Amino acid sequence: MVSTMAHSLPSSGSSNKSSLPPDEQQILDSALLESDQLLVRSLHDDQQRRRKRAIWLSVILFGGVAMSTLLWLVMTGLTTVTVSRADVNEAQQLSKEGWQFWQKQQFADAEEKFTKSVELNPKDADAWNGLGWTQFNSGQSAEAVKTFEQCVKLKPKHPAGLNGLGQIYLMWGDLPQAEKYLKKAAPQAPAAWFGLARLYLIQGDFKKAKPWVERLAEDPNNAEAQRMLEAVKNQELPEDLKIMLQPAGKPEGAESESETEEPTTDESAQATSGAGDEFAEWRDQLTSAGESSKWFVGANFGKTLAALPGDEALRILEPCWSEIADSVRPQLLKGFSPGMMGNKKMNRSFFDVMHLGMSDPNPTVREYASTYLEMQGLPNFANNQEGYAKWWEANNDRSAEEIVKENNLPVLEFVE
Repeated sequence: MVSTMAHSLPSSGSSNKSSLPPDEQQILDSALLESDQLLVRSLHDDQQRRRKRAIWLSVILFGGVAMSTLLWLVMTGLTTVTVSRADVNEAQQLSKEGWQFWQKQQFADAEEKFTKSVELNPKDADAWNGLGWTQFNSGQSAEAVKTFEQCVKLKPKHPAGLNGLGQIYLMWGDLPQAEKYLKKAAPQAPAAWFGLARLYLIQGDFKKAKPWVERLAEDPNNAEAQRMLEAVKNQELPEDLKIMLQPAGKPEGAESESETEEPTTDESAQATSGAGDEFAEWRDQLTSAGESSKWFVGANFGKTLAALPGDEALRILEPCWSEIADSVRPQLLKGFSPGMMGNKKMNRSFFDVMHLGMSDPNPTVREYASTYLEMQGLPNFANNQEGYAKWWEANNDRSAEEIVKENNLPVLEFVE
């Protein structure tokens, strides 16, 4: 194995181990992560457009706004809820801080900021939008729907709010509602393009999917979009791509807060028994996922492992690989692969983990591993085990960076 990939980085001890994400977060991540950069860009661009438009309109309409607002308040009897300029300014600052936390994926802090912002200024659609995305990404999909609805009630053409509703309904599998909102969002929210492409592809409507897929495929580095474009041209959706694009479904208990239970006696004993192995808890979770697990379970395991430093991912996986369910292993490789599930950087053990897949007795697992190696710029070894064996023999003593350099692969960043 390429154990030389491990550099002298601190390993995770029992005091600072990463924990796998809860099921609700897995479902939400699977719904959006492939398009998260489009989403961030869309929200950012939309925010800039709104600011410029607000400045211009305030200059033109300043003379009439004060009188119109006063008249409206008197007529509706709402003078008691007037928002002061100081409250507006404070709310805007809180919203700005909320987005900063959101971009760092510090969702609890972001939610606190956005909540205070809408309390101070309940008529700020942008702050409601920020609260909606924060709730969505922190596992509160039902609450997020209500929040996005408040956003678009204040601004019916709010692109990011409409996109939020569309993405949640798509994740839940409510395709008519998803289409309704994503189409409204798409002209101004590029993040909705992926949602529409995905929606039409899983329905087998290649004609409707084509314009949205073509827009995504304008980025030559978007490997997933290129696969979608190939499917549109061939009028056929490969099974693995179909599985990847399928909605995860509405999570059970989505309308209630996540339950936090104290560990049972058995669980406490299990944790104690594994105290001597810093990765025992990881392996227990991996091997406990059964054959009936949904695809995103393995994919999110892989995504989480891919963020670990050094060779920790390989040290976790290699001892228990054969004990992981057949249906979970290929999806685990998906989550580990750069360009999938929102991964942007390659783990130093990437090639070692893919070698586990290429050495797997299950042909489906080998096919997945070959696909993800090909996505990084290597030949398709799916039906060429002899060719892969020769390649591995020539490269298994090199670090990931050396393999990338020697093979001129288009990988720019690695997990540090």
